Amino acid sequence: MKEERLDPVPEEIPSPEELFHTESQDDYITVPEKKRKPVPRFRAVRRFSAGFLLVLVLVVVVLLNLDKVGITYYYMESTSMEHVIPKGSFLFVYKTKAENLKVKDMITFHNSEDISVTHVIVEVVPDYDEYGPGFRTKGTENVEWDEDTVSYGDICGKVVFHIPYIGKWLSVWRNR
Repeated sequence: MKEERLDPVPEEIPSPEELFHTESQDDYITVPEKKRKPVPRFRAVRRFSAGFLLVLVLVVVVLLNLDKVGITYYYMESTSMEHVIPKGSFLFVYKTKAENLKVKDMITFHNSEDISVTHVIVEVVPDYDEYGPGFRTKGTENVEWDEDTVSYGDICGKVVFHIPYIGKWLSVWRNR
């Protein structure tokens, strides 16, 4: 019996079209594309305005109810803390106990002229007065510490966070 050997290369090489069937237009059933109608400009403006108004109302409602959770807000008017809190920032201040305050905390307090000031605690003075400890403070841009030691009774609270540059706009709601 004679062995048949298979030739590794066929006599006829199939064309690429035969090897790889390319689909033609006839192979597809064409479905007309559904075109989206463009949204009329007034409807787009109306949707944007409604969304913007909703966000604005939510911001106002939150700002008016922050005092119920112990948070008050202030407007930063000076540059004594410029590198940390830019002038014009909106500050959120949380009323906290004296024992929770420590060195490097940012606090807002009323100074001897009854002006609210936001500075950093640089030293805690234990048993300063009948209200508890006192605090020596300093603005980050100031060379010297503040002259007066701040009594716990003068402290409004600890700065929780701030929003730069919008304090002037948002402080309008506080005055109403």
